[in-house]
Amino acid sequence: MALMQCPECGHEVSDKAGNCPNCGYPISLSAPESQPVHITDIRIPGFSLKARKKVISIIIASLCSLVVVVALVLGINHKIASDRYDAYLDDLKQIRITMLRGAADSETLCNLTRSVWSDTIYEEFDVDTYKYTMTNGVFNDDFNTSLSALYSDSNTKNSISKIKENQEEVSSIMSRLQDPPESLKSCYETVSLMYDAYTTFTNFAISPSGSLTTYSSRFIEYDDDFSKYYDHLVMQLEPLVETESESG
Repeated sequence: MALMQCPECGHEVSDKAGNCPNCGYPISLSAPESQPVHITDIRIPGFSLKARKKVISIIIASLCSLVVVVALVLGINHKIASDRYDAYLDDLKQIRITMLRGAADSETLCNLTRSVWSDTIYEEFDVDTYKYTMTNGVFNDDFNTSLSALYSDSNTKNSISKIKENQEEVSSIMSRLQDPPESLKSCYETVSLMYDAYTTFTNFAISPSGSLTTYSSRFIEYDDDFSKYYDHLVMQLEPLVETESESG
């Protein structure tokens, strides 16, 4: 129950009283009727329910589009990274084989050079060297004469051209290996060391110098250095190639 003022005389009277006890004015007729409040009737100025639903729909659609775009970007980036990794691994395998071929040709030429050099000094006849070590059936007095004959021979020139072409091919592949994927950086470090040994070895085969003793020792040293890095690279690539084969 609440108190109210009588509209007639102004005295306080209960809103439940039938008449004002002071003046007899009918109170129940003047009391305002309570009205139910409908929450759904509440409106925010300039932002109707229909507008809210539209905004929510736009937000949901935008979020869905964003998820799709992010998924596509991640998928594309993964594909790019995967393709780059595969291409880099292929180059590693290719340069391993290419450098081995060049080193093998250099080893053959160095062995022949050492034999010609030695056979001339010690006057030893050999079916593979006599055409360089002897002139008119007599051993050359100077080993430089024999080496000059060897390096003027068409077969030797072809061998040298082959080694130089190999060097160019290796150099081209090395230029593609400058920026390795993170997981292949250790392989690149090995390839870099292997490339230095390869370059030293192949240049040595093309242009011999020194004495027979120093030439022989350097030949063994350069050959061993290259073989060491080659074997290490094979060990690094072997599990990667096996994984590639299994996934393929």
